[in-house]
Amino acid sequence: MSMARQTLAKPVRIVEVYADNCFSEFKRIRAVLPTHRMVAMDTEFPGVIYKAADYKNQTQFQYYDVMRRNVDALKPIQVGLTLADSQGNLPDFGTHTCIWQFNLSDFDVAKDLYVADSVALLRKHGIDFEKNKREGIDSRVFAALLLQSGVVYNIDVAAQFGMLYNYSVNWITFHGSYDFAYLVKLLIHPAPLPTRLEEFMRLVNHFFGTRVYDIKHMMKSCQGLFGGLERVSEALGVKREVGDCHQAGSDSLLTMKTFVRMYAERFRNQNIHGTYGGMLHDLSTNKVDVPTRSSYEVVPIRRSYESVVPIGRNYGFPYNCQPYRNEFPVYSNPVYL
Repeated sequence: MSMARQTLAKPVRIVEVYADNCFSEFKRIRAVLPTHRMVAMDTEFPGVIYKAADYKNQTQFQYYDVMRRNVDALKPIQVGLTLADSQGNLPDFGTHTCIWQFNLSDFDVAKDLYVADSVALLRKHGIDFEKNKREGIDSRVFAALLLQSGVVYNIDVAAQFGMLYNYSVNWITFHGSYDFAYLVKLLIHPAPLPTRLEEFMRLVNHFFGTRVYDIKHMMKSCQGLFGGLERVSEALGVKREVGDCHQAGSDSLLTMKTFVRMYAERFRNQNIHGTYGGMLHDLSTNKVDVPTRSSYEVVPIRRSYESVVPIGRNYGFPYNCQPYRNEFPVYSNPVYL
């Protein structure tokens, strides 16, 4: 991976993607992917309704158990994707470069579970829940198009649609365990997330490969870097170029720029794939802890959760999306969509 500092000369446009333009935008992504194989990703979701009673002393297995319960119970709201080449340059479309913000339609603020403070914060930063519900993308369509685009590495699906990829994609995220969990949830719908952390990480590896880099995890070896994305980017001299925080598109761009700067200043000429590839903060450690549930309790933040009927049925793909089959080589129960 070769990256140098660079200044984006052309303005960056956040492409708002809804149901009416999702096909055309995924077509553009597929077109630029062979030359822009670094993909920074962020999601927005309606908070966390489960928490651990003893958060600071969780093992990675306990963290996953809490995360799984939250992701299975809630629905994602936005997915942001920023593509870049090996120098950190965004796709050039003539007068501008662009990143993508996919607005999903599944979440209904009038019916679905959420944390009030989280939804209020997202509203404050510009997310229009009512418009997303009316005009957003069905998550099943998003998952199908994501697989067909080649951004998600799945050789079986690629072969089915006549696409043979001879390149790998580098996935960049910041504290990305929940982000990848929501994408995996969409990709294996209607199945729930696996109960075991090992099976979940195998799915991450299956869909996204081993070139997954979590800035939060890599920061452990960087003196002076700590805190959230805003704090880390500021420490590295990286500014938010477009959009607002708590919007998936803008946050994915800031994640990409922060990674490029951090790599150039802290990891140049290092084998980051061998050391950090495929590891997610809070889910990966250098030494695997023995799973235990002693003195461990998952606390539902919202008492009404247990009375809610889980959602997850296979309605088939609308908009004439072709159905496809995902087979997980190491996952015991293949899921048919």
